[in-house]
This record gives sequence, structure tokens and C-alpha cells, in this order.
Amino acid sequence: MPDLKRVALSNVATQQYEPFISAGQPFGEVHWLRTESGGEGQLFAGLWKHGCATFDYVFPGDETFQVLEGSVRISIAGGDTVEMKRV
Repeated sequence: MPDLKRVALSNVATQQYEPFISAGQPFGEVHWLRTESGGEGQLFAGLWKHGCATFDYVFPGDETFQVLEGSVRISIAGGDTVEMKRV
């Protein structure tokens, strides 16, 4: 098990967002909670926000989503469509 050097700390009430860059263009805003891993590889976690829109996005690997406000519909090319909303 790797030695823990520091703990990433934030909360959902943050006001510190920066542009989220997708395909070289800003798209929405992100507040990064974590940008590195305690083990091998990289681990990113963040709060992302954007108004109503449709756009193509290639997931770089595993993704985890939790809807805090509003809703999202994710259509996987050649696969399922997932709809999530805060209840």
C-alpha cells in the first residue's frame, strides 16, 4: 500500500471553478477535487457544471457520475443511453 502524502480536500459549496477543456476548447467549468493517484496511474475527480447543451465527448477511461443538480443524458455510441437526474 502506498504512503499517503497528502489528502485532497474540497466540498460541493466551492466557488473556485476553472474552464474545462475538451478537444482544445473550453466547455463548462470544473472544480478539481483530485488530480493524482496515491498509487499507480492518474485519478481525477471533480465537479463539472455546464448549461443545457449537446456535445460529443470521448471518455478517456473509467468515468463516475453523480448528479448534484439538474439532469444529464449520456448516449454511448453503439450502446445504451443513460439518464440521470437529482431527485
